[in-house]
Amino acid sequence: MLLQMPHDDTNKITNAYASDLQDESQKPLNDESHCEVHQTGEELHQEIPTLQLTNTDVICSTPFSDLGNYEVVCSVSPLQLMTQTRTPPNLHSSCTATAEENKSSDPYHQYINILDLTQDDNSEAAILLDDNLIEPSHDGFLLEDILGNLAKAINDEEISIFNINRSTVWEGALRGFRRNTYSPTKRISVKFTDDVGHSEGAVDTGGPRREFLRLLMKHLQTSCLFMGPENQKHLRLNSSAVRSDDYFIAGRAIAVSLVHGGPPPRFLATELYDALVRGPENVTCDFQKIPDEDIKSKLEKIADAQSLEAAEDAVLMSQDFLSLAGCLRHVTSLEGHKQLVKDATNWYFFGRTSSAFERFKLGLSTLDVLDAIQKFPQAFQPAFCHTETKLTSQDIDQMFSIILESQGSNKRQTQSKVTGWWRDYLIDAQEEETGVSLGEILAFATGTDYPPALGWETKPSIEFIYSSDLFPTANTCANVLRLPTVHKEYEDFKKNMDFAIQNSPGFGQA
Repeated sequence: MLLQMPHDDTNKITNAYASDLQDESQKPLNDESHCEVHQTGEELHQEIPTLQLTNTDVICSTPFSDLGNYEVVCSVSPLQLMTQTRTPPNLHSSCTATAEENKSSDPYHQYINILDLTQDDNSEAAILLDDNLIEPSHDGFLLEDILGNLAKAINDEEISIFNINRSTVWEGALRGFRRNTYSPTKRISVKFTDDVGHSEGAVDTGGPRREFLRLLMKHLQTSCLFMGPENQKHLRLNSSAVRSDDYFIAGRAIAVSLVHGGPPPRFLATELYDALVRGPENVTCDFQKIPDEDIKSKLEKIADAQSLEAAEDAVLMSQDFLSLAGCLRHVTSLEGHKQLVKDATNWYFFGRTSSAFERFKLGLSTLDVLDAIQKFPQAFQPAFCHTETKLTSQDIDQMFSIILESQGSNKRQTQSKVTGWWRDYLIDAQEEETGVSLGEILAFATGTDYPPALGWETKPSIEFIYSSDLFPTANTCANVLRLPTVHKEYEDFKKNMDFAIQNSPGFGQA
């Protein structure tokens, strides 16, 4: 949320800050500083400074009219742009600047906390909220950074246990999420009951958790809670799911997957995503996307009518549906009939599913994900909606660090040969010349078939097996893939890679 302060409050702030700047104006700032002071030689424009309010700080943008010949240039990380909208923090009277290590030249990783102001609660009335300054096309922040900020709420010292069978992943998820002791701020610990193994310990990085969240997202995509094409899902009205509050659990599951390091859903229709961001009343849907062929045909006749008489006849044929939708009305123009079609279509997608939508939306508010979506819609859209961007062999290759012996050693020669086979195997998978996909290869090594929206907690790596073992192995907790070195020919390597991945737990299961 962007805030503007009146000149009276701004002058108090800038005067306090300017006194500190004047003492340092002749000194060059060191590399770790996050404010730069420039002598401009000309009068700055007299404008009201724009302040950005975060959980703990107010971030100032130039210009400051009261700093004379000085200009404060500030850069800010998106981690500091997450705001608490329900309870704006109080403003503080003192002004302090903080400097941290400049992590890179990327402005997203340069931090500045300029203001820490306190006043009584009445000062909040003087703050002018300008929501128009946050537009979907201008959020421009990194999803990984935003989710990283939300993930700070997770307490790794406490766990919520999920006992999951891969063939009934939804039932196990419901039990876990509905447990009285469950909290989204607790770390998820998963034990697959169809595995020989243990729940995640305190040291690993969450392979079973990522696999569980991957299977959960796959299940939701094909579940009775959603309708429509594979990658353009709208909410389906299911009365039993409403009674059991499954829509809330579905929303919570997606929020938890994003913040706990699981894969993004990437299957919501853009209209459903826009409704989450701006409200259903501000979204226009296409009646051609209605899956019910009978209703779609009736609305099509109304929309395609070339005369008022033909439109009225089409309305008469659809009166039962239109009456149920609250759209049966007398219309005296063709434009009026087109609006009627729009209203009926919106009712079909959002009006009749309003109870499901509200519960789904409330579930998404888990860990403040919904608030973040509404503040940074462009950043989150690729995580919720399908894009044509697919994983490539180069993407997978660059995700993995290869652990190599020193140059000139016998092992290094073997590693170089197998590394070439590995990269050829990825290319074959991309070109569908293997029995597995790139996503399945990634899932075998890490537990997820798509990079987590939060980013990798531990970068995936490749090690080598020096034994007679024919097959690769993986530690999904540590994101380690171990490749066999026993093979003499690429085709043998490829065949055994396919066999191992295809016969791994969870292969092909949703």
